[in-house]
Amino acid sequence: MLSRIRGRHAALAFALLIVGYTTVVNAWCGDDPYITFRAIDNAVHGWGLVWNPYERVQVFTDPLWALLLTGVYALTGEAYFTTMFASVALSVAVVGVIAFATRERPWWTAAFAGGLLVASKAYVDYSTSGLENPLTHLLVALFYTRLLFESASRPWTERRVVGLVAVASLVYLNRADAVLAVVPGLAWALWRARGLGARALTRAVVLGGLPVAAWTTFSLVYYGFPFPNTAYAKLNGGRMLSWFHQNGVAYFANSLTVDRFTLPLIGATIVAGTWLATRRRDDRLALLPLAGAAAYLVYTMRIGGDYMSGRLFALPLLLSVLALAYLVRTWQAAAGVGLAGLVATLFGARPPIVSPGMYETIPVERTGIRDERGDYYVRSGLMFVMGPSRANPGRARYPLDQAIRADVPQATIWGAIGYYGFSHGPQWFNVDNLGLSDPLLARLPGRYIDHAWGRGHLFRDLPAGYLESVEMNENRIVDPSLHEFFDHLRLVTTGPIWRWDRFKAIWAFNTGKYRPLLEQYAGRTPTAE
Repeated sequence: MLSRIRGRHAALAFALLIVGYTTVVNAWCGDDPYITFRAIDNAVHGWGLVWNPYERVQVFTDPLWALLLTGVYALTGEAYFTTMFASVALSVAVVGVIAFATRERPWWTAAFAGGLLVASKAYVDYSTSGLENPLTHLLVALFYTRLLFESASRPWTERRVVGLVAVASLVYLNRADAVLAVVPGLAWALWRARGLGARALTRAVVLGGLPVAAWTTFSLVYYGFPFPNTAYAKLNGGRMLSWFHQNGVAYFANSLTVDRFTLPLIGATIVAGTWLATRRRDDRLALLPLAGAAAYLVYTMRIGGDYMSGRLFALPLLLSVLALAYLVRTWQAAAGVGLAGLVATLFGARPPIVSPGMYETIPVERTGIRDERGDYYVRSGLMFVMGPSRANPGRARYPLDQAIRADVPQATIWGAIGYYGFSHGPQWFNVDNLGLSDPLLARLPGRYIDHAWGRGHLFRDLPAGYLESVEMNENRIVDPSLHEFFDHLRLVTTGPIWRWDRFKAIWAFNTGKYRPLLEQYAGRTPTAE
């Protein structure tokens, strides 16, 4: 017994060490997180959780991550190191959650799971990056470890259902599309708990869903819309082009080229895990994370992937590892999977465990897929920043007590808005021609949407008079239909929050009443195809 305890502790120490080391030496931060950082900085200094002061727009896609960082940033006054060390802590915590949940399983389970995680370039790359991925990983790990490793020993009570729904709600708030990963598990849990009765289940869902209800209500009242502005911008004003975008295939192919471990492990685990789970009754729970992984892969293909190589495969990889931790019961099977994974990752283009820090950047593909860690590490890698460079990319360059200038700031058209906007502070008013931070442009048709998708980053033509409208803080748009539309939009985003006519406009926007105005404008203004 003592030897087993020592072995378990040694395995846990190894898992924590290897995951912590690999995450730290590969830690980096991209440009996109600074979009959230600027909103956080504005909130801490009294301008609201917005991009441009005086304009209420939810520019971030990750409310829970933004709120978490806002609280910490208010204490540190620094974004970069705050986010890097928070990301590392969350990534290490994932292994701790797995180790605690599998304490009744073979002693080597945590080390097995940790080794598989650090073998994946996609998972390690986005265990930091400044984006919300590490918090998503921790929440999903909490959700599925409670389902997989506690279901047999715990009765289905209302309290237990509330807890699972609450974790799923936090997953949604951290990144809305990540909820696809937990939907199969949540549906199964609600079915298993059906004996509690309809009233108890309804009460549990309502209580567990309070975080989503609270944020959505706040978003509607404060911003005027239930979803982030980025959603409207990336969906081409809320309208996808087809059921499956052609660039989805390119995104999968790119991963197989630069990361020979992640997709093969996901695919093999889904196939083999499904076969095992259908043959062995005791293993059927493994179908839940596998279904979540499959659903997220289908979604990734549906939207055409992302411009960040591998980012959307990090979550399915974690789900596959959780399934393997549940399915693999013998050290021989674990050694076989681990050895195959080691061979696959070492022969990949950028094995995380042996390629920390700088490496030759993978060229940007014609489709726009980029190796983001390779692009940014030489400027914002943790080891680089802590080295001789003494750079501090996480502290705004303007004094903390600086107020917005009394005169109207100059409006600037700028697409890569992240770090540039954060470092220049609130006095820099940005017109984002990708529409990510701009409420009007986000709702206009994009250019070249068929053959230059840009992974959801769609350029817009500025309507005549729009830049002057921003500079002068009055509606000078020439087109009459768009002029009227912008009047209503300005009321929602810049008018007094508690005016009754503003709430009427919010209702009109979210029920499609003003869409004909956009269609009239689009009919008179052809976009490049």
